[in-house]
Amino acid sequence: MKAVRKLCPLLLAACVACADGGPVGTGISSSISGNVAAVDTTSGAMGSVAGVHVSVAGSPEVQTTTGDDGAFALSGPFSGNVTLRFSAQQVTAISEPIDVPLGSEVVLDDVVIRPDAVEFVKPQLRRFVGRVAFTDCATDSADAAVILVNDRKVTANQFMVQLTVDSVLINGDGSTLPCEQVHDTDAIFIEGVILPDRTILAIAVVVTPAATTQAPPVREIRFRGTVAIASCAEDLILLRDDVAGPQVLRLLRASTIVNADLQAITCEDIDAGDRMEGKGLRAGRLDALQVIRATVRTPMQP
Repeated sequence: MKAVRKLCPLLLAACVACADGGPVGTGISSSISGNVAAVDTTSGAMGSVAGVHVSVAGSPEVQTTTGDDGAFALSGPFSGNVTLRFSAQQVTAISEPIDVPLGSEVVLDDVVIRPDAVEFVKPQLRRFVGRVAFTDCATDSADAAVILVNDRKVTANQFMVQLTVDSVLINGDGSTLPCEQVHDTDAIFIEGVILPDRTILAIAVVVTPAATTQAPPVREIRFRGTVAIASCAEDLILLRDDVAGPQVLRLLRASTIVNADLQAITCEDIDAGDRMEGKGLRAGRLDALQVIRATVRTPMQP
C-alpha cells in the first residue's frame, strides 16, 4: 500500500463534516446497533443489561429497548454527530458523539453504562457507501493513502478514509486495486472503525465504477475456538475453530482485542490453548480473516 504525504490545510478543513442531527427528505436511513455488556448503577451494584432504553438524542422517535442479552438496534434518518441516551434502573447516561455517515451501519460492541459516562471502544463502520471526492496515494510519509469520501446526503458530509498497510483495497470483482486507480465519483464501500478524530480507519474498501450498484464482495464471519499458535511478529493467529476447523486470523491496527473483563490486550497476551471468539471480515480473495473484534479467555475462564 502506498504511503501518503501530509495533506494541505484546505483539504483537512474540508473533512470536518457538519453535525446536523439528521437529514430530512432523503429517504435514506442509518443504523446503530450493539450490545450493553454492563450497567453500573448509582448504588454501585450491577444492574440488568435487559430492558435498557436506548434513544438518539434530539430524535425521540428513534428509540428501542435492549433484549435479554443486552442487544439493541436503532434505525432512522440520522447522520453527522449522533449521541445516544441510555436509561436503565438508577442510571441514565449520554454517549460521546459518534460520527455517523448517512446510510451507514455503525456497531458498538460491549457498551458499559455508568452514572456519568457511556463506555465503548472503536465504533465499527459497516457497509458505508459513498462517492470518492479526492485521493492522495503519495509515498513520502509513514502513514498510508487517504481517500476523501462524500456520504449520500444532498449536501454531503465528507469523511477521511485512511488506508494502512493492513487495509484491503479491491475491485468489485474481488481483485486487488492499486490506490492510483481510484477515481473521483467512484462508488466506494467501506468497512472499518471510526476514530475519535473523525477518520475512518479502513479494514476493507471496495471500489466500483459510478454506475455499479452491486454489493461489495466482503463477508462478516464469526469465529469461536481454541488458539493453536499466536505468531505476533506476523500478527497472525492460527485458530482451531469449533465449527469451521483451522482458521488463520490476521490482527490489524483497527482490531479490538479484549480479555474476559473487557480490558484491552495485545497479541502478546494471547497464548496457545486460550479460547478466542469474535468476528472478522473476509474481503475479496483473501484467505486470512481480518479481525474486527475478539474476546480472549484463558482455558479456566467461562
